[in-house]
Amino acid sequence: MLIAKQTSVTWLIAVVTLLLIPVIYVLYLISQAGEIPNFDYWWIVSRFYSTEGFSSDLRDWFFRNNEHIVLIPSLVYALNIVLTQGSNLGLCLFAFSFAAIQAILLVALLPQQVQQSVSLLVLVLFCVLVFNFTPAAAHNWMRGFSGTIWMGANLFVIAAIFCITRAVERLSVKPDRQYSYHAVSLPLGWVVGSFIFALFGTLNYSTALAVWPILCAIALLFRFPRLLSGLYLGVSTLVLLLYFLTYETPPHHPELARLSFGEMLVYIPIYLGAIFTYQLQFAAFLGIVGLVASAIFAYYWFCLPRSHAFKIAWLPWLAIQTYTFGTALMAAVSRSGFGLGQARSSRYASLPALFWLGLLVILIAFLVQQFSGRLQGRSLLPLYIALGFLIWGMYGVGDENYQEISRRASLQPLVALSLQIGAPDPTLVQEVVGNRPEAFLGLAEALKRNQLVPFTREIAQDNPCIPLDRALDPNFLTAEPQSDVPGYFDGIALRTDVAGDRAIAQVTGWAKSANHGIRCIAILNQNNMVRGFALTGFPRPDVAEAMGEDYQWSGWKGYIRSSPEDRQLTAYAALKNRQSWVALQNPHPFPK
Repeated sequence: MLIAKQTSVTWLIAVVTLLLIPVIYVLYLISQAGEIPNFDYWWIVSRFYSTEGFSSDLRDWFFRNNEHIVLIPSLVYALNIVLTQGSNLGLCLFAFSFAAIQAILLVALLPQQVQQSVSLLVLVLFCVLVFNFTPAAAHNWMRGFSGTIWMGANLFVIAAIFCITRAVERLSVKPDRQYSYHAVSLPLGWVVGSFIFALFGTLNYSTALAVWPILCAIALLFRFPRLLSGLYLGVSTLVLLLYFLTYETPPHHPELARLSFGEMLVYIPIYLGAIFTYQLQFAAFLGIVGLVASAIFAYYWFCLPRSHAFKIAWLPWLAIQTYTFGTALMAAVSRSGFGLGQARSSRYASLPALFWLGLLVILIAFLVQQFSGRLQGRSLLPLYIALGFLIWGMYGVGDENYQEISRRASLQPLVALSLQIGAPDPTLVQEVVGNRPEAFLGLAEALKRNQLVPFTREIAQDNPCIPLDRALDPNFLTAEPQSDVPGYFDGIALRTDVAGDRAIAQVTGWAKSANHGIRCIAILNQNNMVRGFALTGFPRPDVAEAMGEDYQWSGWKGYIRSSPEDRQLTAYAALKNRQSWVALQNPHPFPK
């Protein structure tokens, strides 16, 4: 008995560990995201926040960012400013919380068929978690501006589908031979909930518009009372009309009239399959397979006589697939003009992940039905293999996205340093924070006055390299360049636009250590006083051409704050897991 109990405990621990792996991985991604919110959503913050604090004008909160109405994201951003001083990590945790609530709703919607055995239930739960917390959406997990928008919209749509599914379940129905349903009671709470969450989704991001036709279709297919069906139809029509009648193509977007119909058709399967591969052709193939399978199951559900309970069990998962297909169609219309490669954007990945999750749940429920409840592990072996390959590909895509985002996040201290020493650098902001630096820099004074990120700590003393204006012990300095740490101090560019007793300058160069890796670069004067620091991770194609591809990202950039006694500056590389500092070639006399 004791052995059996120990075996049960071991098995339970193994199952819990397996189920938590996708969640823990996403939390790790968030931990590497950096403090400064990044990408172009700073325009949203600049509408409602300034040196005077939050705006009291409703028009600064209720507005369009590109084609999207972003009232709810604006409120979340404002709440994050209050709670975390505007930290990106706070926004990432908001996105994570939205996804966690969504996972709970998805589990609650699972059909009874997939819960016939513990092993089958574990498989389905793992699918829910691995696709709900898809690593391919690293952009949304690590860039909180984006994550709160996309995960929030998804959550509201899933909540709306959850509510209308519960409404269908609560209706007292009696199917006749033509499968029409006559309601004799009405669950108003669930009906109202579906409207509210659909509206919240619309006020969060335009992707949620796709849920309105779905709500109408469900009301009509399940023969809701005429008044209620008319209400769904009327409200949905009103919302969609108001949106499209007030829609204007953003100035930097391609005109809809010039779009290629063929490219739009190809864009959709790439959009759905790109969470598993970066190869466009393979992504399109996977997307087509998914669309065909989904269409077959939809025909099986809609056209063939089945029980009312069966139709309800599959309803939310078909609705989720329809929603994600609708977002793919909208993206094809609005984004295909940028090129097919744009369909691979990591910010979209949470949507096709829901598509594949819906397809997997329906497939497993179908197999259970076909095997009359006798579905065993051996029968699922082909599914395990296919699922394993898909998840492997999805984590591969996610890792590539993570590497790029974490590289940029690691450079954020330089943005903070440049701002705090009074030398804002639009080029650096564009490379690290986002592609529209004027929005972020326009808010710099407000962020500084209210001590928000990146002004929450003095970066000159609290940074990932070394505090400024302190002397390094010569015993830890290797004054002569070493062959195993090739590197070069390219130059010093004085910032003549910055006034003060101490000159401010940008320093650049390159360095690489294959054996140890480089943590950072310190700029020392002739007395070994630290005047500034630099970080590696900038592209240097010229060095890569001469030294090899391993040097592609060997470039470093940083800032110094000089002192009148400075005569010569030397760049020293700090190696990871070592206390020593190694000089780089080409020390510079300080320009006067």
